[in-house]
Amino acid sequence: MILVTGGLGFIGSHTTRALLDTGEDCIVTQHHKTAVPDFLQAEIGTRVVIEPVDITDGDTLRAIGLRHSITGVVHLADSAVAQVVNALRATAPLRFSGLFMGLGNILDAASEWGVHRLTIASTIGVYGGVGTGPWREDMSLPPTSAHGIPAMKKISETLASFAASQAHLPVVCVRLSGIWGPGGRSSSLFFALPALVHAATRTDGPTATDYRELFAEDGSDLCYVKDCAKAIALLQVAPTLNYSTYNVGGGGVTTNAEVVASIRRCVPGFDAQLSPGRSTPQQPTDAYLDLARLREDTGYEPGYSLDDGIAEYIGWLRAGHEL
Repeated sequence: MILVTGGLGFIGSHTTRALLDTGEDCIVTQHHKTAVPDFLQAEIGTRVVIEPVDITDGDTLRAIGLRHSITGVVHLADSAVAQVVNALRATAPLRFSGLFMGLGNILDAASEWGVHRLTIASTIGVYGGVGTGPWREDMSLPPTSAHGIPAMKKISETLASFAASQAHLPVVCVRLSGIWGPGGRSSSLFFALPALVHAATRTDGPTATDYRELFAEDGSDLCYVKDCAKAIALLQVAPTLNYSTYNVGGGGVTTNAEVVASIRRCVPGFDAQLSPGRSTPQQPTDAYLDLARLREDTGYEPGYSLDDGIAEYIGWLRAGHEL
């Protein structure tokens, strides 16, 4: 069985579904009360087992291994990032003591269980300051970060690499780009797509507070959540891998103009005002992830175009989810 921390969350639930589709059964951790997505409901109690646990509680986490035969771990519930996000939103003070306790417990437990592979989520943000792309996994990363999330992820990658060398633990870090789709937040600090889709779906249309000023040619490496989950699952179950770090994303830049055009093909008449050009012309236009490693080692190919993903996302919202 594969243990998926945060397996009922946004990326976690889709990754659990993708792992089920490969033939794996899953255990998912649940810290806060989270609704089970429709696409997992039929599997609960049979192929999916829910284990209520706070990953910062090492004893309770390791006890899961006494009840189940765990062969692999996908670690998506990042307590350090959660603390940083809460601090940035001024909902809770940042406490540095024990910041990486959750990751440390996962590394200890995975080593104790002798898993085939431990996959840990990182972020495209670690490439901040690298310069022009496409960004490859073998590029040297700046030691500092302008934002708390990539700072935490750089530390996590370093700690995971050290643990792998010391405990002979097969660890893979996956650097995720901008992930969007059903179950995700209705807005993002880093890309405009979710806010635009939610605005287009509401019957009263968008309002001035739905999104900040948007520039037509601003863009990001975006990846539909089901494609992201598919890539993570392929990396987790691959018999062998040649590297310890993989990019997971769209493999290109999707601009705001392209997003709005795609939404309009699904919602004719959708009106979103875009300023011409780019907000920061000096920024590189090729700031996206190189996916060569992922494709070569797993055979990964995306299953969704931008239009496919937006149409499905809008359909999901119109069905009454998160409106």
